Amino acid sequence: DFFLQILTAQNNQIKQLMEAVLHPNKTNALPIVLPEFNPDKPDCDSRAWCTTVNLCMQENPLTGANLVLALSRSLKGSASTWLSQISFAGMTWDQFQEIFLARYDCTESPAALLMNNLGSRPKEGECYSAYAGRFFNTLMASWQKMTVEQIGVATVLAHMAQFDPRIQRMAFTSDISSREGLLKELKAISYRKRPAVSVPLDIKRFR
Repeated sequence: DFFLQILTAQNNQIKQLMEAVLHPNKTNALPIVLPEFNPDKPDCDSRAWCTTVNLCMQENPLTGANLVLALSRSLKGSASTWLSQISFAGMTWDQFQEIFLARYDCTESPAALLMNNLGSRPKEGECYSAYAGRFFNTLMASWQKMTVEQIGVATVLAHMAQFDPRIQRMAFTSDISSREGLLKELKAISYRKRPAVSVPLDIKRFR
């Protein structure tokens, strides 16, 4: 019986070890570190931030208290106070993302977004790879639900806005999403650009 107890204890220890290896305790896992978001800084991009966090959530989905804790470490400035006002029990990432974008996603046309980014430069001390990654995330966040035609329209508008202020204004104020709509607007601008031609009045006809 003594040897049987020893064998049983050893078997239990081996079983516990295997359980620890195969099913590690999630409470001991390292906390997920999300990228920072500070709306008080001029270069913050809400959609690019959501795109990055989406990747994290696909591999490590969080809900409820765990999600709020991860977000509390990520959100800075006024967003930190805002988080405490909108959090609720059992909140999912999708629910938070909808509330977050409604609060921090300022509506900007794809062409205007592209123009602003084309005019940007790397921050002081920022390497090219980090700048390119930030630029890429911003564009992908804006373009992920757009068609190829809509991306083409935005690109053409952003390019032509560089040499005509009327097109620049159109890029910021108009929501043009088709090739046909773009060409119609450009034809209207070209027509207004032509000088007015006065028709000479033949006075002799009325004498």
